Amino acid sequence: IDVIVDNIISNKKVTNVVFEGYKYYIPKGIKYIDKKDYNAILKDKNNNYYLYIDAIAYYHKTALNYQKDYNAFYYKEISRGSKKGFIEIMQKDNLYNITIVYNYGKIEVTSKENNLNETIAKSMIMLSSITFNDNTLATLIGENALNYKTENFTLFKDEKDPESFSSLLEEYSTTYDFDETIYDEDNIFIEEGQ
Repeated sequence: IDVIVDNIISNKKVTNVVFEGYKYYIPKGIKYIDKKDYNAILKDKNNNYYLYIDAIAYYHKTALNYQKDYNAFYYKEISRGSKKGFIEIMQKDNLYNITIVYNYGKIEVTSKENNLNETIAKSMIMLSSITFNDNTLATLIGENALNYKTENFTLFKDEKDPESFSSLLEEYSTTYDFDETIYDEDNIFIEEGQ
């Protein structure tokens, strides 16, 4: 597990999914089941991955606060530059509950032992590839957040004022002399007999 994690966090990152304020890479074989705000449920042939992106903690540069569970089957702190996190695996019967926190993201997944390394690798690929867009996050959650307050507007007022209709009719109506012949300028008249 240590080798898998170290290799993944040191590789160059690519992304293939872009959302409001962040993007990341989803490995081949994983598909979206559901997404709401900064939470997503992803699935491969063996597992459901529950992903949470903590954009607010990233924006405010909140330090990761966690305590090691000494009852864990496996525990490892992860650190590469400013990106920090941990892997915690709890064993129950033949299943392993995996919690990985890294780079302001968190994945929780339950795996069988024979899929453990693959599950950790896919989770670390997603978490280590998270890239935030500071400008977008500033408009969503920062001091410069856009204000989407609604304003009530009545298009048709239920006021019955006959004078207002008369004044509009008078203002926009034109007097036409219907006896006057109107010529169509697109028509070409040819005089016969020449």
